[in-house]
Amino acid sequence: MRNELWLLRNRKTGELVLEYWASSQKHKAIFATEQNAMKACQWKHNQDFEPVKVTAVSLYAAGGCYCGECTYWNRDKEILPDGKPADWGYCEKLLDADSEQEIITSELAFCRFGDTKRCGK
Repeated sequence: MRNELWLLRNRKTGELVLEYWASSQKHKAIFATEQNAMKACQWKHNQDFEPVKVTAVSLYAAGGCYCGECTYWNRDKEILPDGKPADWGYCEKLLDADSEQEIITSELAFCRFGDTKRCGK
C-alpha cells in the first residue's frame, strides 16, 4: 500500500495540474513517488510544474480516490476471525488481461485510474 502521493503544481499560478504531457500523450498527474513526479517535470511541456505532496483534499481535486470508494473496487467477501469484513478487495480496472489475475488492494490504497462512487460517476 502506498503511504504517500504526489501531484504537480504550476509554479507560476500555484494551481494543481490535473493532466500532464509525456511524449505525445496526456496522463493524470498523480504519482506514487516524488522521483516519478520530478521525472514528469523534465519534459519540455511541463517545465513550469513542480511536485507537491498530497493531502486528502488534493487527491480528490486531481481526480483520484481511495480504492474503498472506487467503482472498480470490489470488497473481498471473506469474514475475518474477529467477525469483521476484510479490508481488501479486487480492482477490476487493474485486472491483468493476459493472465486474468485480479490485483488485490487495500481499501486505503489509491491509483490514478480511480472513479469515485462519491461523485456519482
